[in-house]
Amino acid sequence: MGSLGSKENNSESKSTYTITKKRKGAKRPSKKQRKRNREALTNTNNESDTQFSKAHYREESDASSGKYWDCYTETPKEENNVPNAHLPEANYSEESDDESSGKYWDCYTDVPKERNNASKTEISDQNSNNKRDEESSENKWERDTKEPTKTTGSQNKKPPSTTENKTNADSLSVRLRKEGNGIYTSVTQGLCAAIKLSRLSKAANCYCRAFVAAAKDEESVPAAKNAARTYWKLAEAEIEYHSTASKSILQYREAFRYFSFAYNHGIPCNTSAWKTKLCSYIDSCWLDFRKTTDNHFDMENKIDLYYNVLQTVEIDYVRGNFYLNLARIHFRNGVTAIQNGQYQRGLSEMNNCSMPIHEARKKCLDAKNVGLECDTLEDDVIMHKCTADAMQAIDVGDKLFELVIKEDEKVNMEMVWDVVDWYKVAVLRTRERTEMELEAIAASRLGKIYDKVLKMKDKAKDYVMQSIQLAHSMHPRTFNSEDWFIDASAILKKYQDEAKVQDDAEWNKNREEVKKGMTEQLDELEKADKKRDLEFLDYVYKKFPPKNPMHKKLFVLPTDTSDIDHSKKKKLYQKAVVNYHPDRANVEENGVQWKVMTEEITKRFNCRYNRMKNDLLLSCLICPFTLLLPYL
Repeated sequence: MGSLGSKENNSESKSTYTITKKRKGAKRPSKKQRKRNREALTNTNNESDTQFSKAHYREESDASSGKYWDCYTETPKEENNVPNAHLPEANYSEESDDESSGKYWDCYTDVPKERNNASKTEISDQNSNNKRDEESSENKWERDTKEPTKTTGSQNKKPPSTTENKTNADSLSVRLRKEGNGIYTSVTQGLCAAIKLSRLSKAANCYCRAFVAAAKDEESVPAAKNAARTYWKLAEAEIEYHSTASKSILQYREAFRYFSFAYNHGIPCNTSAWKTKLCSYIDSCWLDFRKTTDNHFDMENKIDLYYNVLQTVEIDYVRGNFYLNLARIHFRNGVTAIQNGQYQRGLSEMNNCSMPIHEARKKCLDAKNVGLECDTLEDDVIMHKCTADAMQAIDVGDKLFELVIKEDEKVNMEMVWDVVDWYKVAVLRTRERTEMELEAIAASRLGKIYDKVLKMKDKAKDYVMQSIQLAHSMHPRTFNSEDWFIDASAILKKYQDEAKVQDDAEWNKNREEVKKGMTEQLDELEKADKKRDLEFLDYVYKKFPPKNPMHKKLFVLPTDTSDIDHSKKKKLYQKAVVNYHPDRANVEENGVQWKVMTEEITKRFNCRYNRMKNDLLLSCLICPFTLLLPYL
């Protein structure tokens, strides 16, 4: 600042004070104005000396406390040293000379004042926020000239009341908020993304400074709410401008931080309509955050982002929604891993679902829908954990079984029973949640080890049958190309073939004994077999009629057989084979002899039927040559 002029100690001329540098923004008065001011200073010299000494004393005593004295009211005021919310605080240093200490002399009141030594980044903000600096110099000149200049010590200007001081102190947050509102409302749909981003950043800066400068909840809550909404819109502008969402997550983080403060401190002192509107803003911000993470990030990164933003959320129901969505993400990752055969990763993800589900249920006790969804999700987690456990048990059992088979000389039976135990664990774990495919796989493995190693055919057959039945129950799905189904089918077919051979051997032995008592009937049948086709057919129906009455009516031989051609004969034999088939013979009602007789009759019917088919085929081959004979 400029240096002070010297005071003249002359009895004839009164003391006058001049400055070599004017205050910033002040205009030089006219000659008449300067003359009137000098006359006023001459008449009030004594009072001015007293005023100067008093002001100078107060200036020095209140320098450390940040107060300054108004040159018109001699009233101390608090200096508004509010740092920028996003910029480092300015360093205020006091030095010995007037330039560095920020003091300057008013050429009309001779009262020293303090100037705010803010950093370059805050000069514009402090000048706009300080009411003393907002007043223009011209208004001050006019006020000085209009007011009477001849005053005494007892006739100084009346200081403002305490209510006015409080209003001036609290108005900084309000002014900053209004300034931010003006910038925020200037952001319209037609603006480009860069301008939107710039204006919203300025508005957020004003709101954050208003939040810091607020002295009570009535000022801090609106500032926090407006800051949260601005950061929310900044996140959308970041995506629009950069086409990526990496920076927008930081804006969402700040938005939820300020929303949390507004919700926790504003609900008790505001109306229900205000609460409803704030909750609608919070819900919309939450939905936009979910949409952003779903569209721009994969599953792995989403989990980290959720936990990062969750640190700033202090609203219970919003934290519950965060935790519930985290549980869903872990669950989807686990299901995908299990479907790809990565059961260890699946188990890990399913275990990670427990804490978010518990926290979501605890934070959203009043929300019934959240509780029901937590219960449903928990049941699904348990089911897939059983599936992963079964996959793990089958995998361990398969590895141990390979080791058992590779041993050449001696089988380690303890390891074999360990394999059986692992497969049984898989069956039990899948049976808890009806996972039929894994149960079928485990049953097939058990049947295989009982068949190849333990040689226990009954148990092997039971497990194989269980595996195939489970596979068929999952129709229309087919497992014909699966290894476990092929193994189970092969083992079952082997047992069925062995059982059939054994049954045939026993039946042949019994049939030979029965045939000894049917010698006459079999001899008659052998003689009748020499007859023609229709005559033999008529003989069998009359001599050995079918036991089923319905079958007797199926065959009626016409009197005139000349009209029966080769194809009709074939059909008659087809029906006869059906009527006398051995499988239709009831041994308990008709006896073993009737079954033996049906076998002999069916054997002869099949021979004649096959001969008829061969004759028909041969006639079809010969027919073209017979047609060409006249032309040869």
